[in-house]
Amino acid sequence: MTRVIKLIVTFFLGAGVGFLFPMVFIYLDLNELSMVWTLQNIIWVVQSQNLITFSFYALPLVFAIVSVLFMLNLEKNKEIKAASILMAHMAHAAGMGEIAAEVIHNIGNVLTSVFASIEKSSMIISRSKYNTAKDAEKLLVEKKNLFPEIFSKDEKLNQLLDYYVLYTKMTVEEYESISEELEKLRKKIAIIRDILMTQKSYAYSKAFSEKTTAAKMIEASIRIFQDKLNTFKILLKTHLAEERTIDTQSSKVVNILSNLIKNAVEAMEESNDKFIEISTENMKEWVKISVRDSGPGISDDKKKKIFNYGYTTKNKGAGLGLHSCYNLAISLGGKFEVVDPKEGPGVVFNVYLPVK
Repeated sequence: MTRVIKLIVTFFLGAGVGFLFPMVFIYLDLNELSMVWTLQNIIWVVQSQNLITFSFYALPLVFAIVSVLFMLNLEKNKEIKAASILMAHMAHAAGMGEIAAEVIHNIGNVLTSVFASIEKSSMIISRSKYNTAKDAEKLLVEKKNLFPEIFSKDEKLNQLLDYYVLYTKMTVEEYESISEELEKLRKKIAIIRDILMTQKSYAYSKAFSEKTTAAKMIEASIRIFQDKLNTFKILLKTHLAEERTIDTQSSKVVNILSNLIKNAVEAMEESNDKFIEISTENMKEWVKISVRDSGPGISDDKKKKIFNYGYTTKNKGAGLGLHSCYNLAISLGGKFEVVDPKEGPGVVFNVYLPVK
C-alpha cells in the first residue's frame, strides 16, 4: 500500500511541475494584455489559445508519467541491490547457480514490465499533437508579412505573436527532450537485460567441469562490465595467446574475472590514464589469465593480507571479493596471486587454471 501511495504522490508532484509551465505563460499573457489575475481571465486565456490549452492538459500528464517512471527506476535499482545482497547470503546455504538464476529471472520480469512502460510512454509522446503546434507557428511566421499594417499599429499584438512563436519553440524542445531521455532509458534497460542474460547463462552452469577456453570466459566477463568501461572511458587492452581448450567450471572463472574487472574500475577512479589489460599465457601445466589495471597499486605489506577474509583497501568494501576469488581458484585446482607489473603503475592479478 505504501508503494502505491508513493507512486500516486509522485504522479501528482510531476503533474504539478508540468502544470507550472503553462501557468507561467498564462501569467505572462495576462500581464501583456494588462488583465487582472482572476479565475475568469485564466479560463479565457486557456480557451482562447489552442497551444496553451494543449499544454495546459498535456504537460502535466507528460511530467507525471516521466516522474513515475523515474521513481520506478529508482525502486527497481533498490530491489536489484537488495536481491544481490540476499543472493550472496543465501548462496552459503544453497546452490549458488539455482539461487542466482531465480533472482535474475525475477529481476528480468520486473525489467520487462518497466521496458513495456517506457515503450508505451514513447508511443504517447510520438502520437502527441506538438507537431501541429510546430506547423501552426511556422504558418503564422510566414503569414505575418501579409498583414504589416495590423502588426505595425498594435505593438502588443506583435509582441503576442513573437511570444507565441517562442512558446511553441520551447514546448517542442521540451517534448523532444523528453523523447530523447525516454530513448536513453530504453537503451540502458536493454543493456541491463543483456547483462542479466549473460549472468543467467552462467548461473545455470552446473557444478561440474566443461570444455571451454580462456577467451570465451574473458569475453563473458567483459560483456558484463562493458557499459561501465564505456561510461568511465576506460581503455580495455587484450593480449590473448592461442586458444587452448581446458576442463574447468566456467561459472567460477567468470566470477573471478568479473570481481577483478570490478575492482580495477573502482581502483582507477582518480587515475588519469585509465586502462585494463587482460592477457593469457599457455604454460606447460597451466593456462594463466592476467588482469592488470593502471590504478595506484598495492603495497607489499597489503599484498600479504589482501586475500584474508574481511580485509579491504576500500573505504566501503566488505573484504569478501578477493577472498572469494582466492577460494574459487583453489577449488578449481588452480592458483591465485597478486604481483606488480613489470613496468608502469597499477597491479596485476594472475589466475592459474590447470590443464586437465
